[in-house]
Amino acid sequence: MFFLTLKCRTANVVYQATVKSNDREEKYVGLTENTFKLRLANHQQSFTKEKYRNQTELSKYVWTLKNSNTDFKIHWKILAHAPS
Repeated sequence: MFFLTLKCRTANVVYQATVKSNDREEKYVGLTENTFKLRLANHQQSFTKEKYRNQTELSKYVWTLKNSNTDFKIHWKILAHAPS
């Protein structure tokens, strides 16, 4: 359910997750000092392990979709580089 079209080992980035479900599209913008690969892994953990479901606004939204049995896809992209 996750689509990735960017360089994962890039650090200090502003990134965007676009969540598409049925006729709805929501966008989440985040910032990470670490590599995007590490941040993505943390997001994915919050989508699969219930104890992390409230870790971010994005994970809260994903869990809402999962609990309502709504199919969704997430597309990730880097918007900008931001020095730490």
